[in-house]
Amino acid sequence: MHEHSLNKKGLVVAVIFLFISVSVISSTAIVVDKQFSMPTNYDGDTLYVGGSGPGNYSKIQDAIDNANDGDTVFVYDDSSPYYENVIVNKSINLIGENRDTTVIDGGGEDDVVYVSAEGVNITGFTVENGGHVCIAVFDFNGTLVDMYCDSGIEIRSNSNNVFGNIISIIFIKESSDNSIFHNKINRVELFKSSNNAIFNNTVLKSFIMYYSIENIIFENNINHRLSLKNSSNYNRIFHNNFVLNILDDKCDNIWDNGYPMCGNYWDDYIGEDNDGDGVGDTPYNISGGNNQDRYPLMEPYGMTELTISMGSGLFKFSGTIKNVGNKTAFSVWWQITIDGRFVIMRMHSSGTLPKPLLAGEEMSVSSGIIFGLGRIVIKVTVGGDNVPLISESIPGIIILFFIMI
Repeated sequence: MHEHSLNKKGLVVAVIFLFISVSVISSTAIVVDKQFSMPTNYDGDTLYVGGSGPGNYSKIQDAIDNANDGDTVFVYDDSSPYYENVIVNKSINLIGENRDTTVIDGGGEDDVVYVSAEGVNITGFTVENGGHVCIAVFDFNGTLVDMYCDSGIEIRSNSNNVFGNIISIIFIKESSDNSIFHNKINRVELFKSSNNAIFNNTVLKSFIMYYSIENIIFENNINHRLSLKNSSNYNRIFHNNFVLNILDDKCDNIWDNGYPMCGNYWDDYIGEDNDGDGVGDTPYNISGGNNQDRYPLMEPYGMTELTISMGSGLFKFSGTIKNVGNKTAFSVWWQITIDGRFVIMRMHSSGTLPKPLLAGEEMSVSSGIIFGLGRIVIKVTVGGDNVPLISESIPGIIILFFIMI
């Protein structure tokens, strides 16, 4: 076990780039816009590890050492497991062929992958068997001042993406603007880190934060333990599923995203939902302090599916949004656009449903008053926090205030 301010091991991958923008829209809610895109080509060269191609490397570290910023290191699974401690000190894409069969094994020493460069992407690996040393350093007053922890992946830099992996431990130290998503992880730890996004992961054992602020933690399945310590304030935690809860939050954090986006699912919540909106009527108290999830979910959070139906109308165009999935839909928004040469009034209308849309439930929406003459095309677009974006267009005719489709 040693300090990694000089070098250590790093493994990073890219096949999907994540762009997250977080904007404050009120004192209680934020909007998280997640966009994934699959790049069709890369700016740099591709170096191959394993496989049978001429010039392929046998070690991941050798390929990284010979790579340049912007290059891709692709690792085949036929030579797996790779018994290495990898240092990623260049802005590269590190891609494994298959996360279940492309294994990096640290041999029980140090970090398996240590990321010191920025703009690194890691995907497609099982990262396991790091060292077994985790040291907390205290001053004479008993205050925690530093931590060193051998991990599956340790991040000591900014703006990296780690996704689509199986990881023993991920340790983010003194780092910001990293995105950790779509992984299966035993343990997550943050130390003096801020503005990281951790979402869509399964965390099997524990999630602990020390001196870490303004991180966003959402849409995870978190089993067993979540603990926020040592002035880990202003973090926002919502749309997670908590099972076998051991909570400890003596800090100042936000455990929901306002209504109608709401909070988290707790398997030990005993409140009721008398108004039938899928949200508990009483808050869930977070142990350790005075924090609350003001809008606890009555069922586990998950993706669902919506449909749109449209009909003719007088003065207004109306449509119906129905939740045909088996989960509650949160923050459902809609937009109606009327495209026609002689439409004079209200070509665009939009809004947000006033409450979550339960499975099997439907709600009607309508445009403002429309006036015009001639052929039109009506387009209705619907989205939400946990639903795919859907859009439907249909031709029609408007005669003054009457719309026919």
